[in-house]
Amino acid sequence: MVSFEKPKLPKVLCIDEFKGNAETGKYQCILVDGKHHKVIDILKDRTFAYL
Repeated sequence: MVSFEKPKLPKVLCIDEFKGNAETGKYQCILVDGKHHKVIDILKDRTFAYL
């Protein structure tokens, strides 16, 4: 069995949406560490299921 450590959330989490080209939705969502200005993840969709 493989186990992965859960990543810790940064102290400042920025969330933004943008018009992208993913097949699942018209808008995507980006999560950024606001203190270190690093992208944490880009989600295919901004719906509750992906957030």
